Amino acid sequence: MKKLTPIALAAALATITILPVAAHAGDQVTISAGKSLYSADGKRLGSVYRVLKDGTIQIIIDGRLLAIKPDTISNQNGKLVTSLTKSAVLTAG
Repeated sequence: MKKLTPIALAAALATITILPVAAHAGDQVTISAGKSLYSADGKRLGSVYRVLKDGTIQIIIDGRLLAIKPDTISNQNGKLVTSLTKSAVLTAG
């Protein structure tokens, strides 16, 4: 897979999707393209590339388009956080 150029990525992000996603036990997390996503250990993974209709988040890491299931996402102190580590995201994606 080819890496996306900054111009292609910016064009893709121009269409913003905002979806409320049920994350944990009735919590609602609003996820939108461009919002930063953090790993379980507090490190920034990158920006949300796209949110699919089922709530799955797509993110680009190291030129790879990866999917993160909505049941791993929560809002912690105003940050969008996955319960996965970066290595788990890379191996699952």
